[in-house]
Amino acid sequence: MYLYNIHHNPIELDRSAKKFTCPACGKKRFVRYYNYETNEYLPDYLGRCDRQESCGYFEKPEYKKESHEKNSLNMEGTPTYKTYKRKKPMKIRGCIVPTKPTKPIDKDKFIASVQACLSNNFYQFLKNHFSESTAEKLAVKYFIGSGKKGSTVFWYLDKTKQVRTGKIMHYHTNGHRNRDINQNWVHKKLTGESQSIETLFG
Repeated sequence: MYLYNIHHNPIELDRSAKKFTCPACGKKRFVRYYNYETNEYLPDYLGRCDRQESCGYFEKPEYKKESHEKNSLNMEGTPTYKTYKRKKPMKIRGCIVPTKPTKPIDKDKFIASVQACLSNNFYQFLKNHFSESTAEKLAVKYFIGSGKKGSTVFWYLDKTKQVRTGKIMHYHTNGHRNRDINQNWVHKKLTGESQSIETLFG
């Protein structure tokens, strides 16, 4: 946890174009918080990933609330700042990042989903926008399947080709996300638990 003074806040997301590696997804799309008074970055887990749809990591500094402004100043009349040990596990989009690995999912569920990929809107969009052969190649390459209520499932496989989970998303016929329906995960649907995911595909 990193706290900053609520009355005088020189801390904000870095205004430069510099990007760092995201602590959640590992991509170099992370904007860190910067202290423009001391000209230094805050701890490397504080910031926002630009990949808001596919990652969504956003860890903010927390306010240090004082009952009186004078209590937040040192003898020179400048704000004081304190650093605290990082909380674990991390929070991503309001969810706890789990620490235990996923258990493999029954391959029969995976096969049935992939074979039914023609029934979802996303596949139909690919077929209409490109061609049926291109849609088929993409579905095979990225393990695109179908779920309940016309949902699209992007299956995740690990390095040993074990099926770990699938990202469940809903699309309109125009290829845009249906944001009225929240995305979900297959392993969470099956077990009710959130689990960490290490994948080769997806």
